[in-house]
Amino acid sequence: MKTIQRTCIANFLIGFGSILNFSPAFSSPTVITLEDDIQNMNNDLKQLGDDIKEGISQITYEYRK
Repeated sequence: MKTIQRTCIANFLIGFGSILNFSPAFSSPTVITLEDDIQNMNNDLKQLGDDIKEGISQITYEYRK
């Protein structure tokens, strides 16, 4: 009887946690290497530079109209 009660409580807590969008009960973190992290940072900075350049171009175009 105690095993069934504990299982019910555990299932209830897992369900309640999923409603509140807590991290899953059974998950393992993804491990990335330093090289992957550096590459991701470089890609983010490149995208940021492209976005800034595009924004400046749009502002310049609107100003010249």
